[in-house]
Amino acid sequence: MTKEEEQHLQVLQTRVRQLILAYNELQRQNRQLAEELRLCKDKQQQAEALREQALAQYANLKAAKILEVSGEDVKATRARLAKLIKLVDKSIARLNV
Repeated sequence: MTKEEEQHLQVLQTRVRQLILAYNELQRQNRQLAEELRLCKDKQQQAEALREQALAQYANLKAAKILEVSGEDVKATRARLAKLIKLVDKSIARLNV
């Protein structure tokens, strides 16, 4: 081999080593990014579970608020029922005539 061919071979070997090192570095980065992605997905699943739980609690609170009855509501409801009963009684009386 000539001196020039030996130099080309050394350059080629050097570049191959650099390429191997770059490949190994990219593999390391890929593993690191894959781990970060896994952690982010885990966090996302936890956040989604918390969101679902919060939505369920919100729905329960809304239902409880609807069912919550204060003193004034009871009085108003009784008054409406009394009016409806009177109206039904009048209607029945008219039908019996």
